[in-house]
Formats: sequence, structure tokens, C-alpha cells
Amino acid sequence: MVALGGEVVGVSTDKHETQCDFAKSLSVEFPMIGDADKRIAKAYGVLWPIIGLDRRITFVIDEQGIVRGVFNYELLPHKHVDDAIALLRELAAKAG
Repeated sequence: MVALGGEVVGVSTDKHETQCDFAKSLSVEFPMIGDADKRIAKAYGVLWPIIGLDRRITFVIDEQGIVRGVFNYELLPHKHVDDAIALLRELAAKAG
């Protein structure tokens, strides 16, 4: 993704410490943000109605802050990566 101009940031409604432990356990090489107060989740509309848990959704956001793609496959998390990379390639081709 980085080669295509992308940057990965993980956000979860877990506490910051939980996110740090999770990232460390998987040797994650991108920033992880704990959103315990759910402000980010609410702003992006990723909370399940009624139960209020966050959904596994990937956003592709350009440098101007415009959402260019939204990928929501709860049971196919690897499809998020494939689709985000495909979109980044498409956007890079359009940019020339």
C-alpha cells in the first residue's frame, strides 16, 4: 500500500493500552489508535446499531480528507486489503 501512496492506520474502540498490546502481539508496523470514547467510530458511522460495537470497515481517504472507498466485509478481512490496493492503483492511474 505504501508503494501506492497509501498509509495504514488501525482504529478500534478498545483502550489505548489494549491496542498497544494487540499491535505488539502481531508485530504490527502501522499506527494503532484506541478509540475508547467511540468518537472516531461515531464520526465514521461504524458502530453496529443497538449493540454499539465497532464493525470491521476499511476506508480509503485521500490527502484532502475525502473518502474514496469504503470496504465492509465482516467475514472476509483480507478482501479489505485486496480492494483497498485495487482502489489505490486505480487512483494512482487516474492521477497519472
